Amino acid sequence: MGSCSSKAASPAPNGQNDRIAVRVIVQGAGQVDGGVRVVVRGGGVEGPTKTDLKQQIDPGRQNAALFAAAKGGDVAALEAALRADADIEAKDPSGWTALMGAANQGHAAAIEALVRAGAALDATNKGGWTALIFAASMGHADAVAALLKAGADRAIKNSDGLTALELATMSDKEAVAALLKSGDDGGGAASAGASTANEALWAAAKGGDVAALEAALSAGADLEAKDSDCTTALMKAAENCHVAALEAIVRAGAALEATNDSGWTALMWAACMGHTAAVEALARAGAAFDAKDGQGTTALMHAASGGPPWGGGGHAAIPALLAGGADPDAADTNGSNALMYAVRFGRAEAVTALAKGGADVNAKATVAGGGLEGLTPLMAAAYYGKAEAAAALLEGGADAAATASSGDADDGKTALELATDRGEEGKAVAALLR
Repeated sequence: MGSCSSKAASPAPNGQNDRIAVRVIVQGAGQVDGGVRVVVRGGGVEGPTKTDLKQQIDPGRQNAALFAAAKGGDVAALEAALRADADIEAKDPSGWTALMGAANQGHAAAIEALVRAGAALDATNKGGWTALIFAASMGHADAVAALLKAGADRAIKNSDGLTALELATMSDKEAVAALLKSGDDGGGAASAGASTANEALWAAAKGGDVAALEAALSAGADLEAKDSDCTTALMKAAENCHVAALEAIVRAGAALEATNDSGWTALMWAACMGHTAAVEALARAGAAFDAKDGQGTTALMHAASGGPPWGGGGHAAIPALLAGGADPDAADTNGSNALMYAVRFGRAEAVTALAKGGADVNAKATVAGGGLEGLTPLMAAAYYGKAEAAAALLEGGADAAATASSGDADDGKTALELATDRGEEGKAVAALLR
């Protein structure tokens, strides 16, 4: 058998001046800087020291790479630039540092990387702006939270005498302003800090700002806290159809069936406003579709009524509610079902949606003392003079010949007779039924 042997490379002959130039590449932010010559002689490397390398590498290029990475939120490129000896405190002609660039663009991860690398939190540009002031003025809640966590000074004023909080307030950045107030030890109690964190949470939920919402939770906001209207963050997100915020709140563990002082759940708010996407998101989360408020009203009834008195678009959510399992024939404490609500408020679109969804258009209210006992939705439309709702009921299969079983003076009357009894108010409905 043969044997293997290795042959060492022969060194350059003594006295020879042969040289091998090795080019060292420094890379950062997608750009390649100039090389550094390392000379190999006589089998050894005459390498430059780190100081020599710093002198031969163009520091301006490395700093530019750092600025670009911070502004773009590219953490990998940022760290590469720092490894290539970029100056973390370098400033551009306007006095901006890399940290300011990351804060101005809202790149929380880049901020955290720069902080870990030792960036000065409270450095200022020529206008006296700190990274925190930049983040606050732009409404970047997650960036503000990252800087506050690192210990940024919220009391610093720029050359115009304005703090981060004042600029956030002037720019209508409610969630950020509340976040800046939270944990402020300037004479405030710890409970005051928690209160302002809650305010930040409510503002973020109302505005659909997921980053601000998560920052508020990180700052200690109470997920189940209720504002002066007794509504939670989940209710605010549902009311305003901010699905991403709603889902973030659910992931954080929000109570789906929490209620305000009237017994309204988040689902009821979404239904009332006709927000189909929010209803569907709550369905995926497992919300109870037949929960009732203090009056025995379900989310479907709220949708059928058309929304709040100033609204009218609740009917849009009816198909989603029915698909989610809402009972179209469930009754409130007065025996009225969703169709009765639609009729009472004259919501023809809601009547049509309910009829198509399987609601019984001839069901009678059954609870004594409710005012509609023994009446069908068509009779109720006649009583209230709601002609468009009556037309939708007829199209949906309502029985015009059915008679009331109210046990009072209206007992045995048809919808036409009830409409006629109402005089001018029932005239339009009577015309439909003749």
